[in-house]
Amino acid sequence: MLLRFEPIEAKLAVPVIRAGMVPRASLVAGLRAAAEPLIVLTAPAGYGKTTLLGQWREEDPRPFAWVSLDPSDGDPIALLTYVAAALDRVEPLDAGVFAALRSPGPSIWSSVIPRLGSALATRGAPVVLVLDDVHCVEGGESVDAIAGLVDHVPRGSSLVVSGRGEPPIGLSRLRARGLVREVGVDELRFGAEDAAGVFRGAGLELAEDAVASFTESTEGWPAGLYLAALSLRTRRAQMAARRLSGSDRLLGDYFREELLDQLSAADVDFLSSTSVLERMSGPLCDAVLEREGSAALLDSFERSNLFLVPLDERGEWYRYHALFRDLLGAELVRRAPERVGPLNRRASVWSAGNGDPEAAVAYARASGDTGLLADLVTAYALPFYNTGRLATARRWLSWFDDDDRTRYVPIAILGSWVHLLTGEVENGERWARSAELGAPAYNRPLPGGSPASAWVAVLRAARCPDGPAQMAQDAAEAIETLAPQSVWHPHAHMLHGIAHVLTGDDEAADSLLAEAVDIGVATGAASAAHALGQRALLALKRGNVELAGRYLEEAERLSGSLYSDYAAHAIAVAARARVLQLTHAPEGASRALADAQRLRPLLTWGFPWNAVQVRLELARVYLGVPDPGACRLLLREVDEIVARRPDLGVLGEAISDVKGRLASHGDADGGWASTLTAAELRLLPLLTTHLSYQEIGDRLYLSRNTVKTEALSAYRKLSASNRSEAVANAIQLGLLEETRLPAATLLH
Repeated sequence: MLLRFEPIEAKLAVPVIRAGMVPRASLVAGLRAAAEPLIVLTAPAGYGKTTLLGQWREEDPRPFAWVSLDPSDGDPIALLTYVAAALDRVEPLDAGVFAALRSPGPSIWSSVIPRLGSALATRGAPVVLVLDDVHCVEGGESVDAIAGLVDHVPRGSSLVVSGRGEPPIGLSRLRARGLVREVGVDELRFGAEDAAGVFRGAGLELAEDAVASFTESTEGWPAGLYLAALSLRTRRAQMAARRLSGSDRLLGDYFREELLDQLSAADVDFLSSTSVLERMSGPLCDAVLEREGSAALLDSFERSNLFLVPLDERGEWYRYHALFRDLLGAELVRRAPERVGPLNRRASVWSAGNGDPEAAVAYARASGDTGLLADLVTAYALPFYNTGRLATARRWLSWFDDDDRTRYVPIAILGSWVHLLTGEVENGERWARSAELGAPAYNRPLPGGSPASAWVAVLRAARCPDGPAQMAQDAAEAIETLAPQSVWHPHAHMLHGIAHVLTGDDEAADSLLAEAVDIGVATGAASAAHALGQRALLALKRGNVELAGRYLEEAERLSGSLYSDYAAHAIAVAARARVLQLTHAPEGASRALADAQRLRPLLTWGFPWNAVQVRLELARVYLGVPDPGACRLLLREVDEIVARRPDLGVLGEAISDVKGRLASHGDADGGWASTLTAAELRLLPLLTTHLSYQEIGDRLYLSRNTVKTEALSAYRKLSASNRSEAVANAIQLGLLEETRLPAATLLH
């Protein structure tokens, strides 16, 4: 399945501001005049943050790029894709930004942040970028990404972050530098004049003392005043003021007694039942409630100012105000807890059938139906990984424990595959063992009708634990038993060809790889580029450099660019380095070497043939430089891989050949930078961030001391005395991508 990441339009739409909302003229004027690049709005639910931002947008001549965040944006690629899409609608971005976002690399700092940040920093005209509901984002890397964007905001533009709590984006650092303007509860609280405007907006004219009483009892909390106005309007009678502060434990009782009890039973049922939905449309509500006419009812509630927030100007999509959704959800649990599961399940089925896989998965989990959840994750995890949504795939897979993985074999296979592709080999092997353990008893057909044994065979072939002969048998078994439309077919054919490469049957290997290329091209699989890289290696082995170059050009045409963070491209990038060296193009060879080095941390003994092949190709290039030090490092890593996977066929002879050639070289050195270890290369992108050693360690699950030791070693090899100098030198060497900062950087 080739699944493109299609942004949800409602998340990019500027919220519609209803007529009659209380104007916040002084606050809007202050926001318009703010010179700081970062503006932070922080207040609990119901303080009118989104309304204020909408009013600001109506008064500011600058274009607004808007993203309404939700829990799915804990995936940094999802968040940054929405940011890119929002900015692109204001002023088109370079295609390279979106290419980086589609690359399933291990870190957003290697290419995504540099490209998107540079695009923001060099915009032709000022823009206001709003990230609303930032409290929904759970995930260190997404928060880090927001912090990383601050340094790229050009003079005259603003990055606005709005949420319920102070976002953990290093505000103390930004405050010290005078780069942040903050708006909080005290500024957002309503005074008596504003409160009177709330009641007038609800068609009520209250005496001054009544308005003052409500203002005092609610402590100026806008949502509390709105609730009171709705209650008065619904009951059409005055009532005594009650305390309605945002933290009041009686809020739920008030909501039920003063509002819900005044509505019809049918309306209450609709409101509470649809509270399970993150976003609502008429067709979705009809499906969830198994009824018709929801679109008209949503329109009626919106026109009555009853809890709904329109998400577009066409009246198709809505959401509940967050506070009211929480209250309605509590009401549903109180009245009919047994309905929560079925409502979510129907929402999941509708979402899956209407092009919203992420919502389908979220609703499936909320339904408590583990089987449905497993089926959906099985269908979507690999396509999401292939389009850069690694964090989302990981999050989904993390929901399944050891027993689940044995019970749902496809989940174990996908978990192993994703972990192995991202260099987490120990986790990948653990998930593979769960798949092997559960496969004999698993009798449910997999997507497309394949048996579980076929998927297990593909995974076993890729891991090559028992040598190339068994790898060939496993791949052949997979090809024989996979359903014709299976997503694994291109991989099985590619692995079959590689197994013959490892056994030394080059003629058969080339033929099988050519077939794998055709199948990969037909299905849009990334395996096509890898198979072309393997054909390029065979051509180089025969001394046909021109043919190897043609294969690599075709691989680049298919994939858009080989210079990405995708481990599957590593073999083609390494082969490109050799071709460029043999054709006397040293600058291009150096660039290819640097790009291949960036991928080394992903190349482990999990897929041993790939890890060894890439390192051998790089070692051959370094022998031609010559740089024996880099060659020795690569061969040490090869030995570590072979210690885990000793039977790699003819690669053993190739290793001996390279070692023999190395022995004929002296101790000449091409430079310390080429001897950066895989661990040091993995650390480099994070050195470009504001994160401390401790925070970097938290992201990499390493101790602060380990991070510091690796960093100091990297500094030495990069001939640097500090972090900024190391980053600058790594950029110059092509090991990091350069980021363009605004003119008069950060002086604003």
